[in-house]
Amino acid sequence: PSFCDILATPAAAQHRCPNYNGRPGQQRKILTKEQVVSIYMHRKCPTQRSAAVAAMFGINPKTVRDIWNRRTWAEETQHLWEAGE
Repeated sequence: PSFCDILATPAAAQHRCPNYNGRPGQQRKILTKEQVVSIYMHRKCPTQRSAAVAAMFGINPKTVRDIWNRRTWAEETQHLWEAGE
């Protein structure tokens, strides 16, 4: 199986469970480090779009793009960066 096929498995889905901060009227998603790493790994799939990944995790596509472009959560994904990035 390809890398992208592995990310679509039920085992990979364990990192997708919702986790809200519980503020009344404001359902902000709190991501775990494991979820962020999983989101970042989806970046390597050429056919993967931020909207599809966002739907899997219950977050905004902009949040996915920020993780992919290392604007947020850079410390947690730095070990996945390839040389020259």
